[in-house]
Amino acid sequence: PSHWNRQDASPEESLVDTTKAICEFIIRENDGSIRLTIHTFPILQDRMRIPPQGQIARWKGQFDELDVVATHTLPETHGGFSGLFFEGQGILHENETKVIGWSMQLAPVFERQFNQGRNLLDHNKRADYTIKANGPPELMNKYRQEILTFARSFELIDELPAPP
Repeated sequence: PSHWNRQDASPEESLVDTTKAICEFIIRENDGSIRLTIHTFPILQDRMRIPPQGQIARWKGQFDELDVVATHTLPETHGGFSGLFFEGQGILHENETKVIGWSMQLAPVFERQFNQGRNLLDHNKRADYTIKANGPPELMNKYRQEILTFARSFELIDELPAPP
């Protein structure tokens, strides 16, 4: 959305460091704001991939206090990826905070196609990703549908053939 303030990673910084967001959006309203970050994780043959459950556990662990009643994790697939959708609320850095996030991996059927070695460019495009938005609960609730629509628009750049 045009009212989101986009901040790309600095061109001087290496994107190999997956702890740094490749892109960040800030949604400001009055005295509050939502921070939405996007991270990518290249799929390398010699490295273990972070399972979506591990990413969600890490996000849950970032809360000082997590309201388990207002927290849920659901499986999700879209755009050639599968993973987990997380929505949680609680105290984070002494503030009531809501988090909405996705930990997505290239769907196994497409991973198998890439592993059959179509070409080197395909290998360089393989990456898992996370999208995480956090902010005050009332602001997150107001922009929830925009955030969901944005995150669910992610897809592979190149169209993959339908699985056999």
